[in-house]
Amino acid sequence: AVVSTQSTGVTDLCDILAEHGKPIILDCSVYPEAKDKILEAVNQETAFEAVIHGGDSIKLVSPKLTNDLRKKLVSQVKVQTNLAVDSIKQIRNEAHKTALNATGYSREVQKKAADNVHEMFKHHKAEIDRMARAKEKSLQEEFNL
Repeated sequence: AVVSTQSTGVTDLCDILAEHGKPIILDCSVYPEAKDKILEAVNQETAFEAVIHGGDSIKLVSPKLTNDLRKKLVSQVKVQTNLAVDSIKQIRNEAHKTALNATGYSREVQKKAADNVHEMFKHHKAEIDRMARAKEKSLQEEFNL
């Protein structure tokens, strides 16, 4: 997104960044004096990184990604993965119990239903693991961990 510097100050820019969630480019051509003030304020007082992006523009990236923060993000991926797996395990256990205790069905049908539940669990667990590995790899490549 390109944002004009006609806002009322750095707080407005930080709010825009926080809401947008992606890097934005500030066009300082309308108010060139703002460029130095924005760079100084962003570098000293916020969690954002500012990069000169052409003569009259500043690229703001949120948040500043230190190695510690990058490692923490990878750690959070692992925590969220474990929570997701725990959740589907609980669902599997309840569904497995329900399948085995279903009345009006033969033992063979109950066993097949329980086996299907387990196969669905394995499929979804593999998908969670695949997504987690992809996210960890993305974070590590993007941030050179």
